[in-house]
Amino acid sequence: MRLAPLTHTLWIRIISSTVLIGVSLGALLFPPGVTIVLGAALAVMMAIEWARAVSRQPGRWSLAFLAVGFGYLAGALAALTVIRLEPGGARILVWLFALTWAGDTSAFVAGRIFGRKHLPRAVSPEKTWEGLTAGVGAGVLAGAFLMPFGDSGLLATFGANLALA
Repeated sequence: MRLAPLTHTLWIRIISSTVLIGVSLGALLFPPGVTIVLGAALAVMMAIEWARAVSRQPGRWSLAFLAVGFGYLAGALAALTVIRLEPGGARILVWLFALTWAGDTSAFVAGRIFGRKHLPRAVSPEKTWEGLTAGVGAGVLAGAFLMPFGDSGLLATFGANLALA
C-alpha cells in the first residue's frame, strides 16, 4: 500500500494547524477576557482565509457562501465564549478540542490509508466510511480518556447535549 506524497497545500495546513493548536491551548491559560479577545483574533484570521477560498470560486453563490461562512464563524465564537465563561469552561474547551482533533486526525489518516468505500458525493466527495468510522471511534476514546481530568458531571452533560445536537 503506497500513500501519495504530501502536497504543498497539505504541509501548509499541517503547519497552520499546529500553530493554531498551540495558540488555542495557550489562550485557555489566560483569564476569560483575554481568551475571548484571542478567539476573536483567530476568528478574523479564519474569516480572511474563508474569504480567500470563496473568492477563488466565482459565481452567483459566492456571496452566499461568504455570508454563511461568516455566520458560522460568528456562531462558533459565540458558543466558545459562552462555554469559556462557565465555571470549568477552560476544561470543557480542552475536552472539546481533544475530541475534535482526535476525530479529525484519525478520520484523515484512516481514510488515506484504509479508505476504499466513499461516502455519497452529496455528503462529501473525498470522505470514506473507513475514515468516518475511525474518526468517530477516536473521538469517543478521547472523550472517555479525558473524562476523569475534568468535572465529569459537567462534561457528561455537555457531551450528551453535543451528541443530541
